[in-house]
Amino acid sequence: MNRSFFVSIILLAAAAPAYASVVVTEIMYDLADSDAGREWIEIKNTGSSQVDLTVWKLFEADTNHGIAAAGSQMLALPAGAYAIVADNVEKFLIDYPNFSGILFDSSFSLSNTGEAISIRNPELADIDSVAYASSLGAAGDGNSLQKVGNEWIAALPTPGAPNADDPVQPPAVSGEASEPVVSGGGGPVEMADSFSKIRASAGADRTVLAGAETVFEGSAEGFVDATADKIRFHWNFGDGKTGEGNKVAHVFSFPGVYEVFLTVSFAGVSASDSAKITVVENPVVISEIKYGKFIEIYNASARKIDFSKFGVSIGGAKPFYFPDGTFLPPWAYLALEPSLLGFEIPQSGEIKILYPNGKVLLSSIYPNFILGEKESLSLVDDAWTKSKITPGAKNELVKIETAPFGKTPPDWKKPLGSSKPGFETAKKPGFFPPGGLKEPDDATEISLASASYPSEYVWLFFGLGLGILGGLVFFVAKRYLV
Repeated sequence: MNRSFFVSIILLAAAAPAYASVVVTEIMYDLADSDAGREWIEIKNTGSSQVDLTVWKLFEADTNHGIAAAGSQMLALPAGAYAIVADNVEKFLIDYPNFSGILFDSSFSLSNTGEAISIRNPELADIDSVAYASSLGAAGDGNSLQKVGNEWIAALPTPGAPNADDPVQPPAVSGEASEPVVSGGGGPVEMADSFSKIRASAGADRTVLAGAETVFEGSAEGFVDATADKIRFHWNFGDGKTGEGNKVAHVFSFPGVYEVFLTVSFAGVSASDSAKITVVENPVVISEIKYGKFIEIYNASARKIDFSKFGVSIGGAKPFYFPDGTFLPPWAYLALEPSLLGFEIPQSGEIKILYPNGKVLLSSIYPNFILGEKESLSLVDDAWTKSKITPGAKNELVKIETAPFGKTPPDWKKPLGSSKPGFETAKKPGFFPPGGLKEPDDATEISLASASYPSEYVWLFFGLGLGILGGLVFFVAKRYLV
């Protein structure tokens, strides 16, 4: 995993002169009495050109809220100008009937205990971010939080105008320390210690299957508890798709190696981490069955496979799904007994391996062979074959003696689906991975007795040959020499 840490403290205007110019300057998050629909924020265009705010977003409570011009007012915010973004324009004008500034409408609900808010450009990049807490003041006392220099203070509201110069100190609360607000724009800001050592984790590198649902769970350390539920988790899966949330599911459609990148952010402070995800075609196959005893699967590859949430079933039985954190080692056999599976293993049926979403990954119909106590069925080269019982180990086919000419021992059986002597086998319908079950030194051991031919048959063939040759000589002599 590759970790990187960065803090978004100063937004460089040279990189995006039009976008990196809007900052949050005032927050009215908790009005006296009922504040439903009465909340608002003030923003300022600190750049040198106007900005069309109707294509920007106010990000709050994990939602990108649209911004619209109020009535017939201008769409753009001129350079150096202030504007109010209100949750409800009508209620705002009731509270401030003499307001004559620039007003925009949106839809949001600010937390009375504190949260993070961001102003985003049309590409949804955070241009300015602010995290506030009720311990800073303005908690239902008629004041608002205002940015003065690089600090936030509680003061009487000044919507659409420069903020107050003289701070109004919030009432002291016993045992509670003031928490500084962290801002993502408007010059250097002193950062709280709780944000200075944050870390992100995208999880471990791993190998997963193409077409299967893979779950990613990220984590972040170093944020204060009060903000833990407000941290943003953004995933880039490396295949052109992205996701949001600390726990997400994703399906890689094709094999390959992908760098999955996680960014966690809060109030302009960010940390990132990446995980290497190797996506392969399915190498896990059905290997062996013993009626009433076990089912065996096999990882026919040199990679450790994440098999979490995959399932196994027979016929219409309720599937068994592997728990989270299940990995199959390279070239590993895994035997599963009925008490674990939750269903019986009948003498014949259709066995299936399932994706986590219940779709069939592969299936096979196994036949009803008469098996001895120490015999099982193994799936070899797309066919079910009698084998010695070897749960969790290499499969070994049952030895069968071939019959000499003219003799048929009682236990001789002609192979099913084959005209060649050797071992009893039955072709199975359905899917099976190309190449069958193989590992570098051949995982399946096949030992068959060679046919034998007694010496008396050699003399019989020799005598017949001499007789035929003598007849030909007699025929030629009689026809041409007489």
